[in-house]
Amino acid sequence: MMKSLKRIAAVLCLSASLLATGCGTEEQTSSSGQFSSFTATAVDGTSIDQEVLKSSKVTMLNVWATSCGPCLNEMPDLGELASEYDSSDFQIIGIVLDTADSSGEFV
Repeated sequence: MMKSLKRIAAVLCLSASLLATGCGTEEQTSSSGQFSSFTATAVDGTSIDQEVLKSSKVTMLNVWATSCGPCLNEMPDLGELASEYDSSDFQIIGIVLDTADSSGEFV
């Protein structure tokens, strides 16, 4: 059951990427969009930007929260899914909505 869910998720991701690549001209898709320019801080404290999206043909963004039980439960499955593909073809990037600061307070 889990393997078929993973395959369905992979097919949906790949289908969405194929649909997205067919929209607009190359100039339009490379210079515009929600994630055409951004900066963020990785878990290890390093700064990342839109360049992280260029390292793979397909990127799945997984938005989650540390207080979300289902989000935490899916992590092993997402890790397994990511390991099934070459990272130059498919990558998963997690965007956590809540983090704890050094005092343990969620920010």
